[in-house]
Amino acid sequence: MDQDKSKTKAQLLEELQELRRQVATLEAARGQVAELEALRESERRLKLAQEIGAVGDWEFVVESQQISWSDQVYSLFERDPALGPPTYEENNAYYLPEDSLKLQENVRRAIEHGEPSDANYRLKLPSGRLAHYRGLIRVKKDPSGRVTQLLGTVQDITEHKETAEALRASEARLRAFIDHSPALVSSKDLTGKVTLVNKRFSLLAADEEEPFVGKSVFDLFPRDVAEALWENDRLARQGPVEAEEVVPHADGSTHTYLSVKFPLSDAQGNLIGTGAISTDITQRKRAEEEQRQMDGRLQRAQKLESLGALAGGIAHDLNNLLQVILGNVDLAESCLPSESKALPRLKKVTEATHLAADLASQMLAYTGQVQFAAEELNLDTLLSETSGLLKSAASKKTRLKFVTSGDLPALEGDSTQLQQILLNLVANGSEAIGDEPGEVKVETSAVECDRRFLDSFLEGEQLSEGLYVRLEVSDTGCGMDQETQARIFEPFFSTKFTGRGLGLSAVLGIVRVHRGGIKVESEPGRGTSFVVLFPACTQPSDAAPRSAAPGEWRGSGTILLADDEEEVRTIAAETLEALGFSVLEAADGVEAVRLFREHHEKIAGVVLDLKMPRMDGKQAYQELKRISAAVPVVLVSGYAEQDALAGLAQETPAGFLQKPYRLSTLRETLRQVLPG
Repeated sequence: MDQDKSKTKAQLLEELQELRRQVATLEAARGQVAELEALRESERRLKLAQEIGAVGDWEFVVESQQISWSDQVYSLFERDPALGPPTYEENNAYYLPEDSLKLQENVRRAIEHGEPSDANYRLKLPSGRLAHYRGLIRVKKDPSGRVTQLLGTVQDITEHKETAEALRASEARLRAFIDHSPALVSSKDLTGKVTLVNKRFSLLAADEEEPFVGKSVFDLFPRDVAEALWENDRLARQGPVEAEEVVPHADGSTHTYLSVKFPLSDAQGNLIGTGAISTDITQRKRAEEEQRQMDGRLQRAQKLESLGALAGGIAHDLNNLLQVILGNVDLAESCLPSESKALPRLKKVTEATHLAADLASQMLAYTGQVQFAAEELNLDTLLSETSGLLKSAASKKTRLKFVTSGDLPALEGDSTQLQQILLNLVANGSEAIGDEPGEVKVETSAVECDRRFLDSFLEGEQLSEGLYVRLEVSDTGCGMDQETQARIFEPFFSTKFTGRGLGLSAVLGIVRVHRGGIKVESEPGRGTSFVVLFPACTQPSDAAPRSAAPGEWRGSGTILLADDEEEVRTIAAETLEALGFSVLEAADGVEAVRLFREHHEKIAGVVLDLKMPRMDGKQAYQELKRISAAVPVVLVSGYAEQDALAGLAQETPAGFLQKPYRLSTLRETLRQVLPG
C-alpha cells in the first residue's frame, strides 16, 4: 500500500510537472498569439494608413531582380494582385519616358553607391489616367556592405499636385490682374516696408528696375508725402479707410490718387500689415476743377448778362429822355438871337446833357453795345501817345512803368475806347496802391493763344485760337480776395464806397465789343494784374473816315417819322420841320407801314425808331422796303449801331442815329442819305 501510494505521488509530481510544462507552453503560445494579434493589428493599421495616405511599399531583390508589392501598390498602379508583382522592366513601363529614365538612374545610384532618393514621378496608368507619385528608395546591405535589397514607398500625390498647380495658376491669374490693373496695388508690413507692388508702380520710379519691395515709404518718397501715406496706413490697421493721396511721379508730375486701404491678416487672424488699391484721379480732379471754373464763368456771364440787360434798358430810356432835352435845347438856341442871355444857360444844359449821355454810353459799353470806329492800331504807339494822360491819372506816389515789345502786330479797334481801357486800369491800380509808394506797370506783347489759355479769360470761351495782342496792367497795391474779384466787373461795384462808377464794367464792355478777353489775378497784400487780349489784325481795315459836315443845309419834302415815345416824336418832328421838312408822324411800326403805303409817292425819306410796340423798327423797315426799295431809311435807337442793327446785315439802312443826337447830326445824316 505504501509503495502504491509512493508511486502515485511520483506520478502525481510528474503529471504536475507535465501540466506545468503544458501551462508554460500554453502561456508561451498565448504570448505568441498576442504578439501575432498585435502584429496583425499593426499591419491592419499600416494598411489602413497606407490606404488613407495613398501609400504603398515595395521591395526589390538585387540579385534576383524580383519586385514585391504591397496590396496598396497594386491598387495605386491599377494592377490585379493575381498577376503578381511586375518584373523590373514591366515596372519601368508604367512611367512616362523621361520619368522612367529618372527612376532607372535613381535605382542605379542606390545599387552602386547606396544613395537613397526621394523624387516625384508621372505614370500613365492602365485606365489612361495620368498620376503623380512620390517615390522613396532606401537600401539594405549585407555585412560586406554590398547592397542586397531596395526598399521603398509609393504615394499618390496627384490631388496634391493638381491642387498646387491650380493654386499656382490662380496666383498667376491674380498676379496678371494685379499687374495689368490701372490702379496702384501694394501691401506693407507693420513696419511700413513694402511687401508687394504691381507693375504700375514703375510710374513712380525714376528707374523702371528700381525695386520697391523691402523699402519703406520714407525711402521712396519725400518726407511730407511719406508721412501722409504712413498716417493713412496706420489708420487702415483699424479697418478700411478711403483717402486722397498726392504722389509724385518719376517724370516730375504730381498725381492725385484715391486710395482704399485695409488691414491684412494671416491664417490665424493676426494683423500682419496693410493693403492698398490706389486709383489715379488726377484727370477727374482736373476735369472737376475745370467744370467748377466753367460753372463759375457761366454764373458770372449770366449775372453780367442780366446786369447788362438792365444797364442797356436804362441807357436806352435815358437816351430817349436826353433826346427830348437836347432837341428842345437845339430848337430853343435856333430861335434866340446871338446876344440872348439865355444862350449861355442853354449851353450849360447842353453840356450837362452830354455828360448824362456819356453815362449812358458807359452803360452801353458795359453791355458791349458801343459804337466801334474800326481802324488798324498799334497798341505800343497808342500807349506812347497816351502816356502823358496816364501819368496824370496816377497819384504822385505811384511810379508808372511802361514795358513795350516794339514789334506788336496791329489790332482792329477804336483808339478812344482803348485809351479808356488804359485810363481805367491805370487809375484802378493807382487807387489800389493808395498813399504808400508803389508801381503800376503797363506791358504789351504778342502771344499765341491755345484753347486752354483762352478759356481762363472772361469772355475767353468766345475767342478763337491764334495770335493776340496782350495788354497787362499790374500794380503793387493791396490786392483783392476771391469774393471781390467775382464782383469787380459789376456796374457801380467798388471797394471804396457805394456807387463809385462804371470804370471796370465799361472796360469789360469795350473788351467785349473788340472781341477780346480779360482776366484778373490778385491776392490780398500781393497786388493785382489785369490781362487783356485783343485779336491781332490779319487784314487791312476797310473802315474809311466820314466826310466832314458842310455848313448850313436845309431840306424839302415829306419825312415819315415813327417813334412810340410821344415827347421824343414831338421834338423830332419840330427838329425836322426846322430843317425845312413836312412831317408825317406814326406811333408804332404798324401805323408807319400804313402811312407809307398811303403816301410813299411823296415821302422823301423815313426816320424810324427801332424799339416800338406792335411792330418793331426792323420789321417795319423790311415792310417799307417791300413797298419801295428805293426809299432812304434812317434807323434810330438808344442802343449803339452795332447792336441795334444786328439781324439786318443783308439790308443795311441808308443811315443810323444814336440817341441823343443834336440838330447838326440829324441835318448831316439827312443831307447824306436824301437824293439831291
